[in-house]
This record gives sequence, C-alpha cells and structure tokens, in this order.
Amino acid sequence: MLSLNHAASDGFGALQVLESIARAYAGDEEPGPPLEFLATRDLPVRPAPAEPSPAVRAGRRVVELQRNTRDRPARLAAEHPRDDAGCGYHLVALSVDETRRVVGADHARDNTNVLMAALHLAIAEWNRRHGDAARRIGVLVQADLRPPQWEIVPIGNFSVNARISTGPEERESPESALKAITALIARNKRTRTGVELIAALKRAGMLELWAKQSIVVLQPLTGNRFVDTTVLCNLGWLDEAPFFGPDVGEAVELWFSTPARAPLSLCLGAVTVGGRLHLTFRYPHRLFAPDAARRFADVYVEQLRAVGEIR
Repeated sequence: MLSLNHAASDGFGALQVLESIARAYAGDEEPGPPLEFLATRDLPVRPAPAEPSPAVRAGRRVVELQRNTRDRPARLAAEHPRDDAGCGYHLVALSVDETRRVVGADHARDNTNVLMAALHLAIAEWNRRHGDAARRIGVLVQADLRPPQWEIVPIGNFSVNARISTGPEERESPESALKAITALIARNKRTRTGVELIAALKRAGMLELWAKQSIVVLQPLTGNRFVDTTVLCNLGWLDEAPFFGPDVGEAVELWFSTPARAPLSLCLGAVTVGGRLHLTFRYPHRLFAPDAARRFADVYVEQLRAVGEIR
C-alpha cells in the first residue's frame, strides 16, 4: 500500500513512484534518472498558458460563477449511513472482454469521457430512485498540466481539478450525456483549464498562512455552494501491473483512491491494468453502509455499459 501527500505528488506521479519501488524490489534498473521529489522545483518548463484571451477567460468565469451561485451542486442521496467518521472502499474490476466493450480496446484513447458520463448518469439515477432529483451535477476531474515535451513523467503535483457540470437536459440519454461531457473535456484540454488557478495560487503566496487557511475554513459558511458533487480520477492504461520480483510473484490487481475533503461524498478512482478496468469507490460511512455502496457501484456499472454501447 502506497500513500502520498498531494504536496509531494499527484496520482500520475504516484504511479511512477510505485513502479520505481517495484523495480527496486525486483532488482531492475531505472529506465531514466533516479526519482527526486525536490528536482521539480528547478524545472525550466512551466505549464503552457491557456489559449483564449484574458477577456474570454474572464467572461467564462463570470458565467460559471453565476450558474454555480444560482444552482448549487447536487449531493448524493444517503442510504443506511452510520454516525461515525472514516471511509469505506468498494472495489469493482471488469473482465477484459467487458472492459473492451465499455471503454474500448485502444489504450491510446482517452476513456475519461466514458467514465465521466457514466458517473453523471449514475448520480442522477441514484438520486431519482431516492426521491431526490439532481439538477446540476458537478464532478471534479484531474487535469494534468504536464507539457507534452516532458518524455518522462516528473514526480510532483502538476494536476489541478477541473469542473465538469451537467444539467438535466444534458442527461436525458447516454448519448446526450456523452456528447456534452466530451465537448466540456475537450474545451478544458484546449484552454488548459487550471493554469489560471496556479497563477492565482502564486499571487496568493503573498498572503499570510492564517489568511490562506481561513479561505478553506470559511467555505462551509457559503453552504458549500461552490463545492462539487464528487471527484473522478482516471490514471489511464497500464499494460501490466508493477512487478516486485520473482520472490513476490505476479501482481494481478491495482487499486487507486483519490482524496477529497467533505462534503465531497464519493470519490471514484479508475485505472486499467492488463486490459481490465479497476474501479475504487471511496465513500464516507456517514453517506453509505457497505451494502449501499455496492448498490451504487452496481448503478454506475449499469450506466457505464449503457454509455459504452454508444462507442
């Protein structure tokens, strides 16, 4: 089990750390230079700037801010919650054949669109079954800001969360959900969503530590109106799981969980290993009992199959 603080690395870098640890156990050589967490401080390359003009970006921020203020994000309906702290985990692994059917066999293809569309549809369906209609659903997805010229993924936190929101009209069918989400994710990639956040954080460096902490502490006073429904992180495709040497044996599964603070009630981590999609549903006990988490995962897989049939 590997746990990394996001101050040190994002999920994509954590995967490099895990593979490096496995090579050390197996006695294999590193394919590149040794991993050094602090080396990223001196990298000469910075994330590329967004393409649209500052006026266009400012206008888009105003529109999204008005929408978020007017229509707060949905919350997952609770089922059999327990009044204790902590989280549970529900794991689902699809077979090679089913993975190929739902997300495609080409690992070069970005399958985040399919995973994201299914998550929006699953949240809407789950809440509908519990008599709690979901209007705007907002899912945070990791945007990797590493420039394409970085051949080796450096260890560090080069990801920010980009919001993908849908309304009821965009979730009328699996086809409409996939179309809307594909367009939103393409826009985020084109405009390098998140670069502005990095710039804002850099300017915020002039603030005292207590002022930065207050921003997070005071956020619940807004009714968490700007906090999204859940988080999705897709680490992509691995041809095979990390190998820890012949004395350990073959690793056949790889599970990944992304962190998030309350009130983000559910976090979904996805990684495809050896052609099999691995899904980790992390949920607070104050949202689901284990059997409820299993039922939600069943709803998600059901929607994933529906979206996958479109491809």
